Amino acid sequence: MMTTRVFIIDGHPDPSRERFCHAGAKAYGDAAEKAGHAVERLTHSGMDIFFLCSKAEWEEGQGIIAAGRAQSVESIGSLATEGR
Repeated sequence: MMTTRVFIIDGHPDPSRERFCHAGAKAYGDAAEKAGHAVERLTHSGMDIFFLCSKAEWEEGQGIIAAGRAQSVESIGSLATEGR
């Protein structure tokens, strides 16, 4: 049987592990690993991400700073180049 690569994005912004989204992502990933699949996870609450809250923030250049931060995340960069 061929190993399937599974990528789980846990998008809940609250870092509390008690959140249903975190529990679901963990259970799914654990089950996939137990079945022998290769699992990678990206957890939003563990990342330093800037959110634009107004048009003024975008116009003042904060959007460019935020994009640079997002592009520097190693996991995202490796996903773009692996498995092509």
